[in-house]
Amino acid sequence: MQNQPTNRDFKPLIVIAWIMSVSAILRAQVYPSNVVDDVRSFSITLITYDSLDNPMSIGCGFFIGGQGDIVTSRHVIKEASRVEILTSDRKRWTARQVVAEDIEADLIRLSVDIQSDNIHPLPIAGLIPEIGEAVVVIGPQIDEAKTSRKVLEGTISALREIGGFGTILEISTPVSPGFSGSPVVNSKGEVVGVTAFQLTGQDTTNYAVSSERIMKLVSDTSIDIRVWESERRNREPNSNNELYLKGMNFILQENWDAALACFDSIIEESPLHILAYPMKGYCNLKLERWDEAVKAYYQALMIDPTDAASYYDMALAYAKSEQWGEAMASYKQAIRLDSTNADSYCGLGIAYVNLDEWKEARECFRKASAINPNLASAHYGAGLTSWVLDDMDSAWFEYHMLEQLDKKMAEDLYSKISE
Repeated sequence: MQNQPTNRDFKPLIVIAWIMSVSAILRAQVYPSNVVDDVRSFSITLITYDSLDNPMSIGCGFFIGGQGDIVTSRHVIKEASRVEILTSDRKRWTARQVVAEDIEADLIRLSVDIQSDNIHPLPIAGLIPEIGEAVVVIGPQIDEAKTSRKVLEGTISALREIGGFGTILEISTPVSPGFSGSPVVNSKGEVVGVTAFQLTGQDTTNYAVSSERIMKLVSDTSIDIRVWESERRNREPNSNNELYLKGMNFILQENWDAALACFDSIIEESPLHILAYPMKGYCNLKLERWDEAVKAYYQALMIDPTDAASYYDMALAYAKSEQWGEAMASYKQAIRLDSTNADSYCGLGIAYVNLDEWKEARECFRKASAINPNLASAHYGAGLTSWVLDDMDSAWFEYHMLEQLDKKMAEDLYSKISE
């Protein structure tokens, strides 16, 4: 190969490719009526009661798996002494136990005493939806005398990636109180998210937690709902909950300083708060305060050393400040804890590139593309490192893969390997 490239030639290209996002094209879709009927039939309504058995709140949910477990928003059952579910056939059942929860994503999985022939689970989508994809949201069944429930059709308006958290879906459906916990369902009848909250201002924006968090709600415990509520009250001051939600709202508004102030206030009151430190780190990343971000993630890992996301984000902070040895070590820890995250392998590949370890870098990019064949940045990195290693067959192979995934990245790669 002529004109052997130097590090300076292409390191920035790999980094740029790594952080480039693919812009999706909005497209019109027709939502199948049979899917709407299924979602309406398979969604459930939750009704919570206080210690005097007075109705408190109403929400939505859906069955997951075939054992009678349901998923809903965690805040729906807060303060409840009893939780009842209402299925579309107007039968009532009792949710007895909490079997899994995700405090950060406001999700909870409950076990319900129900006959097996009344369990109708909805499938969970394995992929993040695309912008413009059609979705429906089903409202609660408020009037038991009526079998119909409000159906809201809309689209995925935007995807918001929050470090240490994952993907939040912005949806065009105008959800209202009582819709919390409702499944957001695509045209295949798959759950792509769970309605979460609204941001109100000049315009009202609705958000949903993506299905990647739902799939992590694996049954690992079993605790009576009343016992769970008692323990929750003891460990979660209401002021911290409000501050955390306020901080997350500021993040979605990209008001990083205001969000950071919320998380700092939580930490001041509760120094071992497990959720505040990763969000503090994320805000500092956005504010380009790399050292402060590293400190926040370090504190998060002191509390929970198994948090792969904090290792990943700490590695990103090290990479931003060009501390490549530390970045490499942190990415390796993230991979050790979660070997299914393609982005961790991409990050490690970039660290290796900047340490002039080309073969190791290419191996990381290849592992990333094996995990996620649609990850354009992985093919881009594998193609460029193959070019450096004078393996032109592999470089051209990655180029042809990129042609199907990201034409801009493909053009950038072509401009190099065709020299």
